[in-house]
Amino acid sequence: MIGVILSGHGRFAEGMLSSLEMIAGKSQAVEAINFLESDSTDDLEKKMLNVIQDYNIKYDGVLVCCDLLGGSPFKTAATLSVQEPNVSVVAGINLASCLELLFMRMNSTDAGALADALINADANRLLKFTLPTKKEEVESEDGI
Repeated sequence: MIGVILSGHGRFAEGMLSSLEMIAGKSQAVEAINFLESDSTDDLEKKMLNVIQDYNIKYDGVLVCCDLLGGSPFKTAATLSVQEPNVSVVAGINLASCLELLFMRMNSTDAGALADALINADANRLLKFTLPTKKEEVESEDGI
């Protein structure tokens, strides 16, 4: 199984984990790491590194899921993924993706392959609601 770290700005990670637990129940090996205004990037790195190293001992790898591409949580996770073995990072995570991830990771032993599968599954998840319009009925004429 792959350990999962959720991270983002403010209390994004904590909120995401709370929503996941409300829908799917408590999950093993899922950690929320918030990046608060009072945190430095060094604080964030220390928190992430502790969980990554713990999860790398207990599980087959680690997938860090961040809120924004290019944000401090993403940059920190990306840097750590170069330094630590078996760590992959994805950005742009949402609740639907996290739910899918919880089920996909159970039989996975490769964090990189899990990240790829999650991105492929998420490709068509965004949609725009539009109110259907009434189709115009076409009259059929007999003859000429």
